[in-house]
Amino acid sequence: SPEATEKVWHAVKQLGYVPQVSARKLKGIGMKTIGVIFPHEISAINSSSYFGQILDGITDAATTSRYNAMLFTGLSWYQAESDYSAYVDGRCDGHILIAPSTTPKLVGELLHHGVPVVLVGATSHEEGVASYTSSNRAASEQAIAHLAALGHTRIAHVAGNPQSSEAQERQAGYLAGMESHGLPVLREYIYLGDFHRLGGAAAFDYWMKLPDGVRPTAAVCANDHMAAGIMDSAASHGLSIPHDFSVIGFDDIESTQPPLTTFRQQLRELGRLATECLIHQLEGREAKVEVVRLDAPMVERETCAPAPKSIPQGHSAEIKGDQ
Repeated sequence: SPEATEKVWHAVKQLGYVPQVSARKLKGIGMKTIGVIFPHEISAINSSSYFGQILDGITDAATTSRYNAMLFTGLSWYQAESDYSAYVDGRCDGHILIAPSTTPKLVGELLHHGVPVVLVGATSHEEGVASYTSSNRAASEQAIAHLAALGHTRIAHVAGNPQSSEAQERQAGYLAGMESHGLPVLREYIYLGDFHRLGGAAAFDYWMKLPDGVRPTAAVCANDHMAAGIMDSAASHGLSIPHDFSVIGFDDIESTQPPLTTFRQQLRELGRLATECLIHQLEGREAKVEVVRLDAPMVERETCAPAPKSIPQGHSAEIKGDQ
């Protein structure tokens, strides 16, 4: 009856009940399936050098252990967290979250429902959650040391998404590196590029509007895409990389001319290790629940040179963003 139906749905909402896909779960038998939660609005995931390599590592490890991998895509993090029932309905034994925000409510919901979770490309603040990332802060500090050794004193930073723990760590490394070398950090030197190529281009356009004595001579970027954007904008201003301006990226995934000095993330290895950790948890084997940071070695190429005495202002360009 309508009255009974209303009572049932009221109970469903109050209890947070979600139906189990298979009765196997009631018998304690897993589905041998790992969920990969990837709510980033990217149409061609496998062609993304960053996410594609992580996914390769996940599928490698899953296949080796005879697990399936189910990919959840097409949503923003906000949308994913507003309806988590698809992640706890029993289709997946556990989940890997790729590059979640710094406050992923989804992690807490998964744990509340007894679903194991591991993070890749982020650090977790939840007890009992392992995460796999790179030595982000140390790399940024090394980038500053490299540029300082070349005589640069006005070094800027193009920051990634502020909701990314990796972006936060890379910015913290930039600030620590500048402080340790006694270099000034002006407000104008930190520009939010949000991991996008156009963000890097907008940053360079902005800096070219600064007075000659303030204008930075180099930049450390939170990823390669933004570094490539700086190179795009420099070319449009008629300036040369690295003779007029030096730039360092992060990831080692972007092909540029001249070749980009950057830090190489072990993306495939991050995905593989995270998957192995999750499978160990699912199978009751011992798995260290910790933050694992893999080295990101510096790859010196051709986008850094000794600091110029001054940077030509180049062609006039409109500022495309705000710092």
